[in-house]
Amino acid sequence: MADGITILAISAPFVLLIAGALATSWLTLKGIDWDGVSEEERFGYNAIKFFSACGPIIGIACVITAVATWITPATAFTLIIPPVWLGDGATIGLLLAIGIAQILKPITKFPWAALIGLIGGLIGVGAVILIFNYFSVSLTGYWWVLGVAFVVVGALFYWPFKWLEDTLKLISLVLGNPVISTILGILAIAQFILLVFVGTSLSIIPSLL
Repeated sequence: MADGITILAISAPFVLLIAGALATSWLTLKGIDWDGVSEEERFGYNAIKFFSACGPIIGIACVITAVATWITPATAFTLIIPPVWLGDGATIGLLLAIGIAQILKPITKFPWAALIGLIGGLIGVGAVILIFNYFSVSLTGYWWVLGVAFVVVGALFYWPFKWLEDTLKLISLVLGNPVISTILGILAIAQFILLVFVGTSLSIIPSLL
């Protein structure tokens, strides 16, 4: 298990490059008129769309890699010099920001709070029926109790998850905003170049100011 985590930590810059390409891929889709292109060019368009559709999977890889980069100690490398990006704030931050944005895209499109509220309401109805049966009380004339249980218990389940759902949507809107997404993508690609070819990180910028 430790070896696998170490391998993930080593691959961080390359995952960062893929994440940066993904975060800026919308520019290619939006910035070119693909209606009058050739079949070969349309194949490239479809490839980019497929790459963009893989966002949630790549997002999960980004988050896992960020965690691996964070927790892998330098002592895990005995035969080679530890990578400069181990525990690096810029690398971890960019991986997490892009990863979370990609993971939240499909999640926030489904009304999870409504589904949880519905399930909660049904649980409330079931609980009332069990209670009435336990005390051998007939529901005849008390059907309204089921309606009240459905609404009250459903609301108790719904509102906390609604708050969570709206919070996740807000995070998704911010991180998924085209301008912010592009900035994150460019920074991720720049970070890849600095880590692999220069041996430094964007994290040094504050110390230069």
